[in-house]
Amino acid sequence: MNPKKHVQDCLGFLFLCTFIIVCCVLHDTNVRLNALVESQTTCAAHLSESIEQLDTMIVAQGERIENLTNQLELLRKQVQALQEFENSPASGFSEMNAIRRTVFKVCAEYGNIVVDSYLVLALIQQESGFDPYAKNGPNIGLVQISTRWHQDRANRLGVSDWYDAESNIRMGVDYLCEIQGEVQKVRHTCDARLILMIYRLGYSEANRLYDSGQIHSYATSVLNTRDRFMEGV
Repeated sequence: MNPKKHVQDCLGFLFLCTFIIVCCVLHDTNVRLNALVESQTTCAAHLSESIEQLDTMIVAQGERIENLTNQLELLRKQVQALQEFENSPASGFSEMNAIRRTVFKVCAEYGNIVVDSYLVLALIQQESGFDPYAKNGPNIGLVQISTRWHQDRANRLGVSDWYDAESNIRMGVDYLCEIQGEVQKVRHTCDARLILMIYRLGYSEANRLYDSGQIHSYATSVLNTRDRFMEGV
């Protein structure tokens, strides 16, 4: 055997083995790098999604803080208005003023949800014109609460005389609180237009109109009256 040829064959074989080993190492490294890149890409996608969710939460919290600030300001105005009525020597001589005082009193009792007393006054104006004995089918009293749908509410609140001004107002305010709480829970808003439409039309029809961008004339009329009450007109 030629020693030189033997050495060349051994070197060739060694080179081939080395080449195969290097290729395997490179392949394995490439696989690991691809897996690492894919993992980092997935992490980046998850991080981006988390940031987006955090931004959404921050916006929602901002809206809730704004709603709370507005409600606190409304409560301050209601307390001030009630104090003015208490200190007014003429406040007890007008039936309408007596109703107004009752509205402020009842609204102030619902501390868990701030009820806009001026909105309640405007609703009373729209529904009954401040006539405590108004009746339209099953709808009774100042807030035209329905005996068909709210008998359980009357039982819970201990109401026996639906025409009694305070009892009637209390049922109406309780219903508005219920609507407002549900709207806040589902939509994270206190849009008075939607609350009024639900009061007038019920949940299904009111939500259908609201989602299509329509505002019922009832809500617009009540809110216009509310603004006039707040301005003292």
